[in-house]
Amino acid sequence: MLHAAADLLCDHRGAWVGGGKWLPRRLLQADHARGAALLQGHHQLCESGDAAALTAAASQVLELVGGEVREGYRRTWRGPR
Repeated sequence: MLHAAADLLCDHRGAWVGGGKWLPRRLLQADHARGAALLQGHHQLCESGDAAALTAAASQVLELVGGEVREGYRRTWRGPR
């Protein structure tokens, strides 16, 4: 969940996506508040097994781009243009 939310946040902010030791740096540069929330949530998940903070932080990132896709969402392919 961390990597998917990080990619989405960086893409939305037009920032480079990082991996490994660069992931925290890129997240904090792209959006300090949301990046810090994602990192803290991941840390909490690793320490205690509680995913609530990471899930909440990922939801904040999803809200930037219109929120979650719900059951029943449908998009029809219209073919090549």
